[in-house]
Amino acid sequence: MYSSSIPTIKNSLLYILIALVFLPLSANADGTDFTLKYLEGTSRKKAPGSEGWLKLDSNSVIGIGDSVKTLEDGRLELQISDRLLRIGTGTLIAISDSNIEYNMPEKTIELISGELWSMFISKEDVNRGLLLPKANVYGGDFDARFSVGDDGTAEIKVYSGEADITRRLIPVIDSIETDDGADSTDITDHTPESWSVTLDSNEKLILSSSGEIIFRGPFSPDDPDEQTDWVRWNKDRAR
Repeated sequence: MYSSSIPTIKNSLLYILIALVFLPLSANADGTDFTLKYLEGTSRKKAPGSEGWLKLDSNSVIGIGDSVKTLEDGRLELQISDRLLRIGTGTLIAISDSNIEYNMPEKTIELISGELWSMFISKEDVNRGLLLPKANVYGGDFDARFSVGDDGTAEIKVYSGEADITRRLIPVIDSIETDDGADSTDITDHTPESWSVTLDSNEKLILSSSGEIIFRGPFSPDDPDEQTDWVRWNKDRAR
């Protein structure tokens, strides 16, 4: 009687052990909250620690630590937790777990160059962040468009809600020549002056490559820049 039940018990214990081994992997995969909702044209991703770029398809998994770039015919839409990101052609972004240096929350997005349209929906009044080359963007509920040039210049347009923007304080490193002809690195007194602004609906901010504010003011839906294919595509996707 007892001997016949021993294999059953052993099998049950084996199944439990297998489940415990694979449970953390499943929880980790499900907990990323990354969903590739739309893919058009050619886009690629690079995993952390990798030097190569892989082509994205509808089954591709994007996660923390990845970099994503779209080619000249590529567009995609990515859901990250409570943020919806639409990434335009010729754009490069990086996704990190957090950014302690700039006090960014988990799942931080950095727009390195190109076009990005974001919809942030706050959960439990938690602000979310976005990094630009020379600015940090925070907010709860807002819909905004970001453009970053290859030289680091940037434009931010808020369509609804409000976004808090601060200067990204990156020390400027200069090389100076000493009396003996050797180069020396001096970062003292070269940290840029800080600034902070809050953009409301239908306001835009233009930044120089060094992070200086060039323009802040309202924009109109009738502006030529609002009649582009990129804007129309985003508005169509939002309907």
